Amino acid sequence: MPYRQHEIQPHVFRIPQQQQQQHTTLTTRQDHTESLQTNTQGFHLKRTWIPLTFILSAGAATAQTQTAEPPARTREAVDNAIQATLHSVTERAGVKPRRVLFVGTFHFDDQGLDEYKPTHHFDALSERRQKEIAEIIDRLDNFDADVVCVERRFGNKSSLDNQFNAYTDGKLDLGPNEIHQIGFRLAEREHLEGVSPVDAEARWHEPVENPETWAKENDQAGKLRNPLQIAFFPVIQERDRLIDAWHLTDTLLAINSETYRETSNGMYLTGAFQVGDGESYPGVDGFVSAWHNRNLRIFQNILNASEPGDNVVVLIGAGHVPLLSFMAQCTPEVELVDLIDVLGDEAAETGESGGETE
Repeated sequence: MPYRQHEIQPHVFRIPQQQQQQHTTLTTRQDHTESLQTNTQGFHLKRTWIPLTFILSAGAATAQTQTAEPPARTREAVDNAIQATLHSVTERAGVKPRRVLFVGTFHFDDQGLDEYKPTHHFDALSERRQKEIAEIIDRLDNFDADVVCVERRFGNKSSLDNQFNAYTDGKLDLGPNEIHQIGFRLAEREHLEGVSPVDAEARWHEPVENPETWAKENDQAGKLRNPLQIAFFPVIQERDRLIDAWHLTDTLLAINSETYRETSNGMYLTGAFQVGDGESYPGVDGFVSAWHNRNLRIFQNILNASEPGDNVVVLIGAGHVPLLSFMAQCTPEVELVDLIDVLGDEAAETGESGGETE
């Protein structure tokens, strides 16, 4: 019987009226263990029922919560109340969250693999950029990373290890890409054995239905010419202009800002995404689903590359950060660290970069 049909009271789980002949009450004791009280022959609830009562009582260790006042109706008060509840869950489970810092970046040495072809001219090996990169490494160093993840497929791990070892042995000059310039240099600074590749190949729905073809055949071609997507390209072009003009730190802070993340991620949900008729979903089941699947796999790789309590730096294309940061915010196993708390001026002035305080 679905959970929603059960009569629920605080700390009490009751079998519906029609099952009174086997009436069983599940209570949650102060020490968070469960006790079963049976009125008839030894009827026992299966353990698959327990998670619901655990969730209902997650923030209430004692019966005193039953009469506790709700928080004030303000964003801060409600958020604080929920955060306290979630903290109690991880505390009881004995889980120490990973602290994850996403460094969303543009590709320093762009290979032209994306639909949009950058117009910036970023020379990571120039004297100016080398100075800027050195400043970024100094600030990231304050985060005390235990793991540095990079946007490369797991199958490239042995190649990355060989390159990193050659670099630390003084036998390899770093290339102009961000994995070498930030990933390798930071991993060396933190005395790590290398970097962890976390990129993954997406899984596509089969059969793949082309949304453009479907739209033209089903009188939805107008959705392919979405004005929002057309208007967004000048935003990317302006980003390229700023990449050329700004200090690298300022560029990274801009493309990792909440406003930029939300806007860039929203573009995936316009245009061809809306192609479909309620029975066929070519706009959803094509690239957008594959994009989400790829990022889910990347997030799993990040968790598997690290241990509870680790400080984790993830160096990855900025387009991935909206989805990855959402996942990080949703799981109690991760504490998300904002990049501005590491690279921002306040962090530089205090000498702190989101690290733990004594």
